[in-house]
Amino acid sequence: MRKWYTLVEAYSRRQLTVKTDKLPAVSGVAAEVAHMLGSADGSAYAAGLWKGDILRGLAWFFHPMFCLRVAKGDHPWPPGPADEGIPSWSWAAFDGSVMHYGQGWSKLQAPTVLSVETLPVGVDPFGRVMGGRIRLTGWTFEAQVSEAHLRLYFDSDPEELPSIAVVCLMLGNGLSPRRVYGDVGLVLMKDGQRQRRVGMFDVEASDRKWVKGRRQMTVEIE
Repeated sequence: MRKWYTLVEAYSRRQLTVKTDKLPAVSGVAAEVAHMLGSADGSAYAAGLWKGDILRGLAWFFHPMFCLRVAKGDHPWPPGPADEGIPSWSWAAFDGSVMHYGQGWSKLQAPTVLSVETLPVGVDPFGRVMGGRIRLTGWTFEAQVSEAHLRLYFDSDPEELPSIAVVCLMLGNGLSPRRVYGDVGLVLMKDGQRQRRVGMFDVEASDRKWVKGRRQMTVEIE
């Protein structure tokens, strides 16, 4: 898995001419990894993530150097997903360079994964997808973007988001994108009847408002 994440991070720095080639271009490597895992039929694979390591796979974040380029005006925020069919929880949905967190995170309060599903475009389970969803039950906190005690990191320009109300879903406890220890997870936003990933968050594990206000909830992310 460590080699897979290293490959994904290097690959995400490339600029593809055809954005929809993002998953097909790594399908051969994914098939080899699946064979090594004993699941050559692709049942362990889900749009660039592995079901056996799904929580770490979900903990991707745009690379700090990419963020620096955006801040300096050298690169715009990604205008949207690289491929509309890729679910928002996959790193492949982000049109930019990414890093993975989650290694060494405590799993004591990690969410329970109920199901992971993807819909391949064709017969290749490692190629393009036309959708996907993941259902988890875990600690959540409904918040406003303006709440100061939570640190929110958005995958796109926050000014372009349709709402300021978000749901924070905890993935684990450990090193966060800003290199501090705390509770870390996904930032979700309702899009019609579904939830989609819009970023990540971190908060001090001892933060009273976070501890008092969070609750167990089942979410479905597409």
